[in-house]
Amino acid sequence: DDDDDDDDDDDDDSIEAHDEDGATEGRTKQQLAGDVVSEKRLRGLERQWATMRDKYVREVNLVPVAIRYNNNLHESDKDNEVQNDPSDGNDDDDEETPISNRGISALVVPSRIGDAGPSKGRGVFAARPIREGELVSSLDNGSTGVFKDGRSWRNFAATLGDAETACNFIEWSWVQTIRPLGESDDGDAVEIDGHVKVDDIRDGLTIFAAFDESNLLNAADWDDGEANVRCGTPPTEAGGERGPCRYHYYAARDIAEGEELLVNYGEFEDLSQQGWTDIGL
Repeated sequence: DDDDDDDDDDDDDSIEAHDEDGATEGRTKQQLAGDVVSEKRLRGLERQWATMRDKYVREVNLVPVAIRYNNNLHESDKDNEVQNDPSDGNDDDDEETPISNRGISALVVPSRIGDAGPSKGRGVFAARPIREGELVSSLDNGSTGVFKDGRSWRNFAATLGDAETACNFIEWSWVQTIRPLGESDDGDAVEIDGHVKVDDIRDGLTIFAAFDESNLLNAADWDDGEANVRCGTPPTEAGGERGPCRYHYYAARDIAEGEELLVNYGEFEDLSQQGWTDIGL
């Protein structure tokens, strides 16, 4: 859909975006951000997330999860609020409140839900420029539940009540095997940053379920592109390796405001889906 030429030379209406080859090109915010999802639809999604959160806290509660999807800002967004002070003359941020500013979320950067096209449906778009290496999503943010066996996950889905909420919960869940932090390849404990490994209930084979808009992140390879958000600590030097994929996702390059946030599903889940069988489903 890059063929939408309006011959608009207004520099104030364009931003820098990366094409599939990594080059940049001037594109309008509308071209990048897609059609805005209606407020009614957003409220519907928020109600579903709140239902999942409340049920998880009451019935499962293996990890801390905030009870409500409320209107509090993330700490990181409070910092960004200062950067976008109206006194700087930039009024663009007043046009629409970023969805991640509306409640606790795994996404720790301001973002918006938008239409990502007929092949993908909804997607998540950056509401401000994101620097390479910046933390984008954290599963430690009180917004992601876990299940350690298939039966409890299945019972949770079956008793959500509303069919759409249950279907979305199933679609938004994934299985991941997490290697314990501080454990070597042969299973021995090793020291990392002066600490020996600490037990974490999320380690090993685990079902994850995010109760926020992070579950709307699309896969880059659906458009034969490359992920601009990657799992694991960024390399400390050029050509270095990323840290193991655990609970944090970082910008793989500079991301323009309005650009869709794209991940590589294969980084954090087994695309063969064997994990679902192994966990008892």
